[in-house]
Amino acid sequence: MSLTETTLTSPGPDQVIFYEGSNFDGKAYLSTLGAQVNIYSSHHALNDRLNSVKIGSSCKVVAFRHANFGSPSKELDADTGNIDIGGMSAFIVLNKAGHHALLFEFSDSTGHGRSMTLQSAGFGSVIQPNPEPQDGVDPNTPRAFATLKETDIDTKPIVTAIFVRKPDGEYESPNGSLQFYWKDGKPHAKNIPEYESASLSYTQEGNVFSFTWK
Repeated sequence: MSLTETTLTSPGPDQVIFYEGSNFDGKAYLSTLGAQVNIYSSHHALNDRLNSVKIGSSCKVVAFRHANFGSPSKELDADTGNIDIGGMSAFIVLNKAGHHALLFEFSDSTGHGRSMTLQSAGFGSVIQPNPEPQDGVDPNTPRAFATLKETDIDTKPIVTAIFVRKPDGEYESPNGSLQFYWKDGKPHAKNIPEYESASLSYTQEGNVFSFTWK
């Protein structure tokens, strides 16, 4: 179950209830811990129409303004009478205790139009630039690619595969791989040396990782 109309007025610990109106008014829709819902594609009639949420004690919601889990995003860990993100087009429901969403963006500074795919636990394969952007949305908008737990420390990181592809479909070689982990209250990344590419670099701002092919 991802998002279904409900008559419940209070969520259980592993549930969240969204409302069409502000301050928990209007029709209500139930979702559960672990849900990853791209409203724009799977519940289009509700795109930009869910405006408040009651959140179960074990949950937090990461709300995304743009489809396909695209930023800007906002973390909500308590009942919220106004989601206030300019219209929510996607959301995920995470464990309130120490789970976080990571996002990435990619640019080809050579101007040759390469794309990049990250494969990791949490979201499977995510391509940047977004090959199917929401109408009027920049395809380079950062998108979620993994959920990181605070127990994913430097000795037990998430391993993410990287594939950089030319416009003709041919993959660059080498591509790469990174380890993502939690330390000192924030996410970190480190290259796996045997898979490191001299052409690929990245910077980090909060939970957004920006990759550049040069």
